[in-house]
Amino acid sequence: MQSKRRMRLAVREIALLGGLLAFGVIAWEHVLHAYLLGHDDTLLGHVTHVLRDGLLALPLALAAAAIARMWARVLRLGASALDLVARGSLAPLLFGLLLVPSAPVHNQIDAATGASDAPQTALLVPVDAHAAHLGATADPGLVQLETDQSLTGQVLHGAHDAVMGQVAALPLGFLGLLLLAPGGLRRLRRRSGEQPRVSPRRWQSSRLAALTGAALLVSFAITGGGLPAARKAQAASDPCTSSSTPTKTFNVSAINLKITYNHFGDNDPNAFMYVLDQNIQAVRNQESSGLVTTGLREDPIQPLVLRANMGDCVVINFTNRLTQGPLPDDSTTPQAAPPVSIHVHGVAYESTSAGGAVGNNPNSFAAPGASVTYRVFLDPALGEGAKLFHSHGDSRQLQNHGLFGAIIAEPAGSTFLDPQTAQPLNGQSNWEAIIQMPSGSSTPTFREFAIMYHEVGD
Repeated sequence: MQSKRRMRLAVREIALLGGLLAFGVIAWEHVLHAYLLGHDDTLLGHVTHVLRDGLLALPLALAAAAIARMWARVLRLGASALDLVARGSLAPLLFGLLLVPSAPVHNQIDAATGASDAPQTALLVPVDAHAAHLGATADPGLVQLETDQSLTGQVLHGAHDAVMGQVAALPLGFLGLLLLAPGGLRRLRRRSGEQPRVSPRRWQSSRLAALTGAALLVSFAITGGGLPAARKAQAASDPCTSSSTPTKTFNVSAINLKITYNHFGDNDPNAFMYVLDQNIQAVRNQESSGLVTTGLREDPIQPLVLRANMGDCVVINFTNRLTQGPLPDDSTTPQAAPPVSIHVHGVAYESTSAGGAVGNNPNSFAAPGASVTYRVFLDPALGEGAKLFHSHGDSRQLQNHGLFGAIIAEPAGSTFLDPQTAQPLNGQSNWEAIIQMPSGSSTPTFREFAIMYHEVGD
C-alpha cells in the first residue's frame, strides 16, 4: 500500500513538474520572440502556438522530471529549503540538455506539418520557426543561426535557445516542487517546526488560485495586445517608415583619388572622398588636371555636403567603390580596400542605418563593390545645422585622408539655391548655398557656408 502511494506521488510530481516546465518555458520563449521579432498574431494564434509547441516539448520535460527525481533519490535530497533548490535545478537543467538535440527533429516536424514557410531551423527550441518574421533590424548572429540548415547549425541553435530557456526554467522548477510536489510546502514547514496554518482543502484551493493567476499572467503577456503590439508601435514610431514623411534621396559613393590642395601642387596621393554618383566623372576630370580654384568655390573635389529640411527622411544609397585602403605606417604598399560606411551624427536612425557593427547592431558596412541603403531622420528636436558623417572602422586614417562630409538640416519649408546663379541646387553638393526661406517666415533668407577643418594625414 505504501509502495502504491509513493508511486502515485511520484507520477503526480513528474506530471505536474513536466507540464509546468514544458508549457511555462515555451510561453516564456514565445513572449521573448514576440518582442524580439515583432511576431504578431491573434490571441487564438498565440495560444494555439504555445499549446502545440508545449505538447511537442512535454515528453522531454516529463523525461527530465523523471530523471531528476531518480537522481535526487540517489543524492538523498529531501524537502528542506536547500534540498528543494537543488532538486528544482535538476529538472530544468536536464530539460535544457534534452532540448538541444531535439532541434533537428522539431524542424522536420515543422516542415512536415507546414508550420513554417519552408524547411528551416527552429528559432527557439521547441518554438516554431520564425525566419519569415525576421526584419532588417535583426541581429546578424541570430539571422545566421536562423538560416543555417546544417545539422551542426541546428544543434548550435538548439543550445543557444536552451540556455535562454533556463531563465524561466530554473525558477519554474523550484516553484513547481514547492507548490506542486506532494506536500512540498507543508513538508518544508514541518521541517522548520511550523504547523500548516490552513486546512488541506483550503491549501488546495489557494494553490489552484495561484496557478490560475500565473496562467492568466502568461496568457496576457502573449496576447496581441501585449509585447507584439508594443513592438508594432515601436516600429510605427520610425518616421522613415511613414508615407507622410518627406524624403530626399542621394546616391553616394566612396572613391579613391589624388587630391591636389593648392597651386604649388601639394597633394595627397592616397586620398578618399564621398561623392555623388552623378559627379564622379567631374571629380576624375579635376583629378587629372591637378588644378584647383582659389577659394574652392564649386570645384568637384570638395567635402560632400548634402542638404535637407528638418522633418525629412534622408535616404542615402551608398556604394563602396574603393580599390585600396589607407597606407599602413612606414609602408608604401596600400592595404586592400576596406569595408566602409556612412555614420551620421546628430540624427535619428534605426540600427540598420548606423553605419557600423557595434554590439548587437547588425553589420551595416558596405564591402568593396557592394551597396547599402541608409535612412536617417532629421528630427526637429535635434535642431538645425551640420550633421557630420564619416565611416566607422578604420575611421581615423580614412578621415585623415578625406572621407568625411555633412548633412545640413535646414529650416522646414526652405529651399536651397546655387550661391552664384540663384538656381535650385536640386540635390547637388556645395559647401556654400543660399537658403531661401518660405514666404511669411520670420527668418530672412540667408547665405550659408559649411566650413570643415581637415588635418591631412598624421
